[in-house]
Amino acid sequence: MSTQSADELRARIADERLFVEIAIHAVCRLEMADRATPVLTGADSRAWRSYQGELGTADLAEMRIRDLSVPYPWLFDVTQVLPQGSPQDLRCVSDEWALRLIDRADDRGSLSSDDSLKWAAARLLPAGPKWRPALPELAADQVALELPGTGGLFAYRILGDAQGAVLQENFVIACGSWREVLFAGLVALELQVPSGVSLSIVLDEALASQKVRGRRYGLIVGGRDRHASVEASLQDLVVPQGQVVLV
Repeated sequence: MSTQSADELRARIADERLFVEIAIHAVCRLEMADRATPVLTGADSRAWRSYQGELGTADLAEMRIRDLSVPYPWLFDVTQVLPQGSPQDLRCVSDEWALRLIDRADDRGSLSSDDSLKWAAARLLPAGPKWRPALPELAADQVALELPGTGGLFAYRILGDAQGAVLQENFVIACGSWREVLFAGLVALELQVPSGVSLSIVLDEALASQKVRGRRYGLIVGGRDRHASVEASLQDLVVPQGQVVLV
């Protein structure tokens, strides 16, 4: 028998629906960029016609998210992103609601990567889209750690200006919640990380895993509002000549 309270159940359903909303947004971004076969965005596609009449819109969205969870698990695999996530969590929306999400995602299809992430940051990050603070540069031979709270947004901004540095080799993104984990997956999507590539996106609010491993970084970056009180201790996680930058 479930021990969940009514409030916990409502919160869980809200989480599931938020995951599906963001996943549908990401599916449509991939399809409209010709990085995946048009299914949700291809009303005239062969795939859509072959399923029409056999599956509802919510079924089709669920199938598409499951299919893309194989090459892009860090974004679409609900069992990796949602705490105690299950494939059953994808069945939380009606056909009407799924169609409305697809239509809205279609409307956002022409957004730039910056604007797409600003939209998502407002939905997923506790501090929203932190776009203004100046950030340091990252060399191709450095590995950086992004602290919990910004979900890879700083990695996105830094790598956009970096020469030779890529997310999968040069960043560890520590997250404070599943929403940040999901946002980090969107960052990878917009940075065009190839399918099948492993990423260092970890749910690690207290940085316990980083401290246990004893890894040292050339750069640690995060929000001052969240990490100012532990700034001195973060120096233990940087290499000589490395830097901790809180903005």
